[in-house]
Amino acid sequence: MYLAALNGEETAVELDSLGGASRFTVEVGPLRDERGDAIGGVAIARDVTAVRQLEAEVRLRERVLDAAFEASPVGVVRATVEGRYIEVNDAFAEMLGYSRSDLAGMTFREVTHPEDIDADEQGRVAFITAGGRRQHRGEKRYVRADGEVVWGLVSATLIEASGHPPEFHIQVIDITERKRLEERFRGLLESAPDAIVVVDDQGVIALVNAQTERMFGYDRDELLGQRVRCSYRMALDAATRLIDRTMRLIRIPVGWGLVWSCAGGARTAPSSRLRPR
Repeated sequence: MYLAALNGEETAVELDSLGGASRFTVEVGPLRDERGDAIGGVAIARDVTAVRQLEAEVRLRERVLDAAFEASPVGVVRATVEGRYIEVNDAFAEMLGYSRSDLAGMTFREVTHPEDIDADEQGRVAFITAGGRRQHRGEKRYVRADGEVVWGLVSATLIEASGHPPEFHIQVIDITERKRLEERFRGLLESAPDAIVVVDDQGVIALVNAQTERMFGYDRDELLGQRVRCSYRMALDAATRLIDRTMRLIRIPVGWGLVWSCAGGARTAPSSRLRPR
């Protein structure tokens, strides 16, 4: 290196310290006199131990992420903020019946069910412009290469890194079979001769059938989202209507009222005054 410096050349080498605890770069260049002739050499050494450790950690994380991307049993996608696929894994390609190379460069619109495209586009734009919100979760329909419709549970994260354009990292779980079972369950529910009310683990009404609407006189939209602790209101309403119809049938004049309370406060059933014909 010194001889190279005397010949006007610059060289660099990276070395471990004795024992290998540290890493250094050594750069050697010519030392020139006032005429510009090389009369010696100048060596500069820098401790790059921390830099190399950080680079090793980054490479390890990249390998871990690559392994997770490739081996994931669910679909994983990298996409531009415009919705164009950069890279997809085997699980996503298999779910949609395309090769990975075919999907790379395609847009989400090309594989989204036509009825879901507008909502998907609106969600994408809102996601990008939503400031602090950097994650989104929802369900959508995809159209496979063979035309079959499949359902996906989509979880998207917007990644922004200095020096790189922002991109979406998306995970997609195939929930097609779950949707089929739900549809079958709904069919059985609607055909049941009895009123059926399904509640979630918070005690909120999540599903009712047509017989429930007919029995209690409520529209489905009025029932969904209500808490079970107020559901006795439905029974009182149903009893009120039954009594009203009975009194009209036998033509008995009467004035009456019912009061019940629930989470929202008190409510009084409408009074009914009937006259003999």
